[in-house]
Amino acid sequence: MDQISNAETLCLYQNGIFKYRGPTSSQSSFLDNPVLTLDRKSTLPNGNEIYFSIETGYYSLDSVFRKLSEKSAYVIFTNADDIVLYNSMPEAMQKKQNIRKILSGENPSFHTFSETTSQGWSTHVVVPLSAYTSLYQESLQSFLLVMALIAAAALVFAFFFWQSIYHPLKLFDEQLGLVLSDQPVTGSNSTNIPEFYSLFRKIELLQQQVQQALHLPNDCQIIMYAPTFRADHSLDAYQLDYQAVCRACAKRERKHENPA
Repeated sequence: MDQISNAETLCLYQNGIFKYRGPTSSQSSFLDNPVLTLDRKSTLPNGNEIYFSIETGYYSLDSVFRKLSEKSAYVIFTNADDIVLYNSMPEAMQKKQNIRKILSGENPSFHTFSETTSQGWSTHVVVPLSAYTSLYQESLQSFLLVMALIAAAALVFAFFFWQSIYHPLKLFDEQLGLVLSDQPVTGSNSTNIPEFYSLFRKIELLQQQVQQALHLPNDCQIIMYAPTFRADHSLDAYQLDYQAVCRACAKRERKHENPA
């Protein structure tokens, strides 16, 4: 960090009550870090003058300035009259560059970010174009890396979702289709979900109980025919050629067993 002057010209703002100065060296003999100082003069009852001075923390500005310096960025303070009070640029660079053009944005070799306070003084962060471009590329690469990690996490989540939810539900639907078509259901828990397996077992037991109640062999198939309600209580809907129905079902069964 360049040596900071304690000159009175580093006054950012003053009125009849207090004076705001900085960045300036701390009045503490412990460290020489840059600080912002608020000074106020008061008069004691005996007529003697006393000065009160409040400083920011020892490391408040120093840590910020060092981080900016690591990114090849510089800090410039100006007062309400646009007079440069502090400039962290190396002296060699200050001699080569026109500070006014840099702050006004007329120098294309620098990017300037400025903030003006309600008191009129301003802080400017000046970044060389080469450093700005490098930071932009690093930020873009970091953004793309984060997006790639998010996309990878989404794919992993989608795979586990498919593995733990969609795939078992699909197997459950296939097994249920076998039950509804009177096809044998595998005895293993292919869905890996105990609740589904328990449901299939209950369906199988219910099917066996129905067959036993009707004194039917276990390998037979049951067809349920349920015509809609008739207001006249007619039984004509039950007058079917059941032998023809059985032959049609047998033909359909052979077709499923020996597809073309």
